[in-house]
Amino acid sequence: GIPEHEQNAYLCAVQDYIRDGRISGVRVSTRPDFIDESILDRLKSYHVQTVELGIQSFDDAVLLASGRGHTAEQARSAARCVKESHLELIIQLMAGLPGDSRSLCSMSASTAAQLEPDGVRIYPVAVIGDTALADMYSCGKYTPLDIESAVDVSADMLEIFIKHDIPVIRIGLNPSDELEGSVLAGAYHPALGELVRSRVYLRRARKALDELDIRPGASATLKVTAKPVRLVYGHQSLNRKILTQEYSLSSLRVLPGDIPQWQIQASIDS
Repeated sequence: GIPEHEQNAYLCAVQDYIRDGRISGVRVSTRPDFIDESILDRLKSYHVQTVELGIQSFDDAVLLASGRGHTAEQARSAARCVKESHLELIIQLMAGLPGDSRSLCSMSASTAAQLEPDGVRIYPVAVIGDTALADMYSCGKYTPLDIESAVDVSADMLEIFIKHDIPVIRIGLNPSDELEGSVLAGAYHPALGELVRSRVYLRRARKALDELDIRPGASATLKVTAKPVRLVYGHQSLNRKILTQEYSLSSLRVLPGDIPQWQIQASIDS
Protein backbone atom coordinates (compact mmCIF):
# COMPACT_ATOMS: atom_id res chain seq x y z
CA GLY A 1 0.00 0.00 0.00
CA ILE A 2 2.98 2.35 0.16
CA PRO A 3 4.35 4.15 -2.94
CA GLU A 4 6.18 1.91 -5.39
CA HIS A 5 9.54 3.65 -4.96
CA GLU A 6 9.37 3.10 -1.21
CA GLN A 7 8.51 -0.56 -1.70
CA ASN A 8 11.50 -0.96 -3.98
CA ALA A 9 13.79 0.78 -1.49
CA TYR A 10 12.77 -1.50 1.37
CA LEU A 11 13.01 -4.64 -0.73
CA CYS A 12 16.40 -3.62 -2.19
CA ALA A 13 17.74 -3.24 1.35
CA VAL A 14 17.53 -6.99 2.00
CA GLN A 15 18.79 -8.34 -1.32
CA ASP A 16 22.43 -8.59 -0.19
CA TYR A 17 21.32 -10.71 2.78
CA ILE A 18 19.46 -13.04 0.42
CA ARG A 19 22.42 -13.31 -1.98
CA ASP A 20 24.76 -14.06 0.93
CA GLY A 21 22.44 -16.76 2.22
CA ARG A 22 21.86 -15.01 5.54
CA ILE A 23 18.11 -15.01 4.93
CA SER A 24 16.06 -17.15 2.57
CA GLY A 25 13.35 -14.72 1.57
CA VAL A 26 10.92 -12.00 2.54
CA ARG A 27 7.44 -12.04 4.08
CA VAL A 28 5.10 -9.09 3.60
CA SER A 29 1.66 -8.24 4.99
CA THR A 30 -0.87 -6.09 3.18
CA ARG A 31 -4.51 -5.34 2.52
CA PRO A 32 -6.47 -7.40 -0.02
CA ASP A 33 -7.21 -4.32 -2.12
CA PHE A 34 -3.49 -3.61 -2.58
CA ILE A 35 -2.83 -6.83 -4.49
CA ASP A 36 -2.74 -7.31 -8.24
CA GLU A 37 -0.60 -9.24 -10.71
CA SER A 38 1.88 -6.41 -11.32
CA ILE A 39 2.48 -5.92 -7.61
CA LEU A 40 2.99 -9.66 -7.10
CA ASP A 41 5.40 -9.84 -10.04
CA ARG A 42 7.45 -7.05 -8.47
CA LEU A 43 7.45 -8.78 -5.09
CA LYS A 44 8.64 -12.04 -6.63
CA SER A 45 11.46 -10.22 -8.42
CA TYR A 46 12.71 -9.18 -4.96
CA HIS A 47 12.52 -12.76 -3.58
CA VAL A 48 9.35 -12.25 -1.56
CA GLN A 49 8.14 -15.72 -0.63
CA THR A 50 5.09 -15.08 1.55
CA VAL A 51 2.19 -12.65 1.35
CA GLU A 52 -0.09 -12.25 4.36
CA LEU A 53 -3.50 -10.75 3.69
CA GLY A 54 -5.29 -8.89 6.49
CA ILE A 55 -8.72 -10.04 5.40
CA GLN A 56 -10.28 -10.16 8.92
CA SER A 57 -13.77 -11.22 7.74
CA PHE A 58 -15.52 -12.52 4.65
CA ASP A 59 -18.80 -10.79 5.54
CA ASP A 60 -19.38 -7.48 3.78
CA ALA A 61 -21.54 -6.03 6.56
CA VAL A 62 -18.84 -6.73 9.14
CA LEU A 63 -16.15 -5.25 6.90
CA LEU A 64 -18.25 -2.12 6.37
CA ALA A 65 -19.09 -1.70 10.06
CA SER A 66 -15.41 -2.11 10.90
CA GLY A 67 -14.24 0.45 8.33
CA ARG A 68 -11.98 -2.07 6.63
CA GLY A 69 -12.33 -0.42 3.22
CA HIS A 70 -12.43 -3.61 1.15
CA THR A 71 -15.07 -6.17 0.26
CA ALA A 72 -15.24 -9.92 0.73
CA GLU A 73 -14.95 -10.42 -3.02
CA GLN A 74 -11.79 -8.30 -3.13
CA ALA A 75 -10.41 -10.52 -0.38
CA ARG A 76 -11.24 -13.72 -2.25
CA SER A 77 -9.79 -12.32 -5.48
CA ALA A 78 -6.56 -11.23 -3.77
CA ALA A 79 -6.12 -14.63 -2.14
CA ARG A 80 -6.61 -16.42 -5.45
CA CYS A 81 -4.17 -14.03 -7.11
CA VAL A 82 -1.47 -14.79 -4.52
CA LYS A 83 -1.98 -18.54 -4.94
CA GLU A 84 -1.85 -18.29 -8.74
CA SER A 85 1.45 -16.41 -8.42
CA HIS A 86 2.89 -19.44 -6.55
CA LEU A 87 3.62 -17.36 -3.45
CA GLU A 88 2.88 -18.66 0.03
CA LEU A 89 -0.46 -17.30 1.23
CA ILE A 90 -1.26 -16.54 4.87
CA ILE A 91 -4.74 -15.30 5.77
CA GLN A 92 -5.36 -13.20 8.86
CA LEU A 93 -8.87 -13.33 10.35
CA MET A 94 -10.36 -11.51 13.32
CA ALA A 95 -13.20 -12.62 15.59
CA GLY A 96 -15.60 -10.27 17.31
CA LEU A 97 -15.50 -7.26 14.99
CA PRO A 98 -18.46 -4.84 14.93
CA GLY A 99 -21.47 -6.67 13.52
CA ASP A 100 -19.75 -10.04 13.85
CA SER A 101 -21.24 -13.22 15.30
CA ARG A 102 -20.17 -16.74 16.12
CA SER A 103 -21.78 -18.08 12.93
CA LEU A 104 -20.18 -15.38 10.79
CA CYS A 105 -16.76 -16.17 12.24
CA SER A 106 -17.23 -19.82 11.31
CA MET A 107 -18.35 -18.76 7.84
CA SER A 108 -15.20 -16.66 7.43
CA ALA A 109 -13.07 -19.59 8.54
CA SER A 110 -14.81 -21.94 6.09
CA THR A 111 -14.38 -19.43 3.26
CA ALA A 112 -10.71 -19.00 4.10
CA ALA A 113 -10.22 -22.78 4.16
CA GLN A 114 -11.75 -23.09 0.70
CA LEU A 115 -9.04 -20.71 -0.59
CA GLU A 116 -6.39 -23.24 0.57
CA PRO A 117 -3.97 -20.87 2.30
CA ASP A 118 -0.62 -22.14 3.56
CA GLY A 119 -1.45 -20.87 7.02
CA VAL A 120 -3.86 -18.75 9.02
CA ARG A 121 -3.71 -16.36 11.95
CA ILE A 122 -6.75 -15.87 14.20
CA TYR A 123 -6.97 -12.61 16.12
CA PRO A 124 -9.94 -12.19 18.48
CA VAL A 125 -10.51 -8.46 18.84
CA ALA A 126 -8.84 -6.56 21.64
CA VAL A 127 -9.87 -2.92 22.06
CA ILE A 128 -6.77 -0.72 22.04
CA GLY A 129 -6.80 2.80 23.46
CA ASP A 130 -6.82 5.86 21.19
CA THR A 131 -8.47 4.04 18.29
CA ALA A 132 -11.81 4.42 16.51
CA LEU A 133 -12.87 1.10 17.99
CA ALA A 134 -12.08 2.41 21.48
CA ASP A 135 -14.36 5.37 20.79
CA MET A 136 -17.15 3.01 19.69
CA TYR A 137 -16.63 0.95 22.83
CA SER A 138 -16.66 3.94 25.17
CA CYS A 139 -19.88 5.23 23.57
CA GLY A 140 -21.60 1.88 23.97
CA LYS A 141 -21.78 1.31 20.20
CA TYR A 142 -19.57 -1.78 20.31
CA THR A 143 -19.40 -4.70 22.71
CA PRO A 144 -16.29 -6.86 22.32
CA LEU A 145 -16.06 -10.56 23.02
CA ASP A 146 -14.95 -11.48 26.51
CA ILE A 147 -12.20 -14.05 26.97
CA GLU A 148 -14.55 -17.01 27.41
CA SER A 149 -16.63 -16.17 24.33
CA ALA A 150 -13.51 -15.50 22.27
CA VAL A 151 -12.08 -18.88 23.23
CA ASP A 152 -15.25 -20.66 22.11
CA VAL A 153 -15.51 -18.74 18.82
CA SER A 154 -11.82 -19.19 18.05
CA ALA A 155 -12.06 -22.91 18.85
CA ASP A 156 -14.88 -23.19 16.29
CA MET A 157 -12.61 -21.56 13.72
CA LEU A 158 -9.62 -23.68 14.68
CA GLU A 159 -11.62 -26.88 14.25
CA ILE A 160 -12.51 -25.87 10.70
CA PHE A 161 -8.85 -25.38 9.84
CA ILE A 162 -7.91 -28.66 11.53
CA LYS A 163 -10.50 -30.42 9.37
CA HIS A 164 -8.91 -28.94 6.23
CA ASP A 165 -5.33 -29.57 7.44
CA ILE A 166 -4.46 -25.86 7.34
CA PRO A 167 -1.86 -24.71 9.92
CA VAL A 168 -3.00 -22.03 12.36
CA ILE A 169 0.29 -20.28 13.06
CA ARG A 170 -0.99 -17.84 15.68
CA ILE A 171 -4.05 -17.25 17.85
CA GLY A 172 -4.27 -13.91 19.65
CA LEU A 173 -1.97 -10.92 19.77
CA ASN A 174 1.65 -11.38 20.72
CA PRO A 175 1.81 -10.37 24.40
CA SER A 176 3.95 -7.42 25.44
CA ASP A 177 4.13 -4.98 28.34
CA GLU A 178 3.16 -2.12 26.01
CA LEU A 179 0.13 -3.99 24.74
CA GLU A 180 -1.07 -4.98 28.20
CA GLY A 181 -1.03 -1.33 29.19
CA SER A 182 -3.09 -0.22 26.20
CA VAL A 183 -5.85 -2.87 26.03
CA LEU A 184 -9.14 -1.44 27.29
CA ALA A 185 -11.38 -4.46 26.75
CA GLY A 186 -11.91 -7.53 24.64
CA ALA A 187 -10.13 -10.80 24.07
CA TYR A 188 -6.59 -10.21 25.23
CA HIS A 189 -4.84 -12.93 27.23
CA PRO A 190 -1.11 -13.76 27.13
CA ALA A 191 -1.94 -17.47 26.73
CA LEU A 192 -4.96 -17.13 24.43
CA GLY A 193 -3.63 -19.64 21.91
CA GLU A 194 -3.19 -22.23 24.64
CA LEU A 195 -6.72 -21.60 25.90
CA VAL A 196 -8.21 -22.06 22.44
CA ARG A 197 -6.30 -25.24 21.64
CA SER A 198 -7.18 -26.62 25.08
CA ARG A 199 -10.85 -25.90 24.38
CA VAL A 200 -10.68 -28.02 21.23
CA TYR A 201 -9.15 -30.87 23.23
CA LEU A 202 -11.84 -30.47 25.91
CA ARG A 203 -14.54 -30.94 23.27
CA ARG A 204 -12.79 -34.00 21.87
CA ALA A 205 -12.22 -35.48 25.32
CA ARG A 206 -15.95 -35.17 26.03
CA LYS A 207 -16.75 -36.92 22.76
CA ALA A 208 -14.35 -39.75 23.57
CA LEU A 209 -15.67 -40.17 27.12
CA ASP A 210 -19.29 -40.09 25.93
CA GLU A 211 -18.62 -43.31 24.04
CA LEU A 212 -17.74 -45.14 27.28
CA ASP A 213 -20.00 -46.64 29.94
CA ILE A 214 -18.69 -44.61 32.86
CA ARG A 215 -19.91 -45.35 36.37
CA PRO A 216 -19.57 -42.78 39.18
CA GLY A 217 -16.21 -43.03 40.87
CA ALA A 218 -14.48 -44.64 37.90
CA SER A 219 -10.94 -43.77 36.87
CA ALA A 220 -10.30 -42.86 33.24
CA THR A 221 -7.31 -42.41 30.97
CA LEU A 222 -7.01 -40.23 27.90
CA LYS A 223 -4.28 -40.94 25.35
CA VAL A 224 -3.01 -38.31 22.92
CA THR A 225 0.12 -37.55 20.97
CA ALA A 226 2.98 -36.58 23.28
CA LYS A 227 3.18 -32.84 22.66
CA PRO A 228 -0.36 -31.76 23.60
CA VAL A 229 -0.64 -33.60 26.93
CA ARG A 230 -0.58 -30.28 28.81
CA LEU A 231 -3.22 -28.87 26.45
CA VAL A 232 -5.56 -31.75 27.27
CA TYR A 233 -5.11 -31.06 30.98
CA GLY A 234 -5.92 -27.46 30.15
CA HIS A 235 -4.66 -24.11 31.41
CA GLN A 236 -4.06 -24.52 35.14
CA SER A 237 -5.51 -28.08 34.77
CA LEU A 238 -8.98 -26.63 34.15
CA ASN A 239 -9.98 -29.30 31.59
CA ARG A 240 -9.07 -32.04 34.01
CA LYS A 241 -11.19 -30.48 36.75
CA ILE A 242 -14.16 -30.00 34.39
CA LEU A 243 -14.07 -33.55 33.04
CA THR A 244 -13.58 -35.13 36.46
CA GLN A 245 -16.65 -33.30 37.74
CA GLU A 246 -18.86 -33.80 34.65
CA TYR A 247 -18.26 -37.56 34.49
CA SER A 248 -18.03 -38.12 38.28
CA LEU A 249 -14.55 -39.57 37.94
CA SER A 250 -12.32 -40.43 40.87
CA SER A 251 -9.27 -39.63 38.74
CA LEU A 252 -8.31 -38.74 35.18
CA ARG A 253 -4.92 -39.34 33.60
CA VAL A 254 -3.61 -38.01 30.31
CA LEU A 255 -0.86 -40.11 28.75
CA PRO A 256 1.14 -39.86 25.52
CA GLY A 257 0.48 -42.55 22.96
CA ASP A 258 0.63 -43.45 19.29
CA ILE A 259 -2.44 -41.35 18.50
CA PRO A 260 -2.99 -39.08 15.47
CA GLN A 261 -2.73 -35.36 16.14
CA TRP A 262 -5.88 -33.78 17.61
CA GLN A 263 -7.38 -37.21 18.34
CA ILE A 264 -8.09 -38.64 21.80
CA GLN A 265 -8.45 -42.27 22.86
CA ALA A 266 -10.36 -42.78 26.13
CA SER A 267 -10.53 -45.85 28.36
CA ILE A 268 -11.75 -46.84 31.83
CA ASP A 269 -9.01 -48.06 34.14
CA SER A 270 -9.52 -51.56 35.47
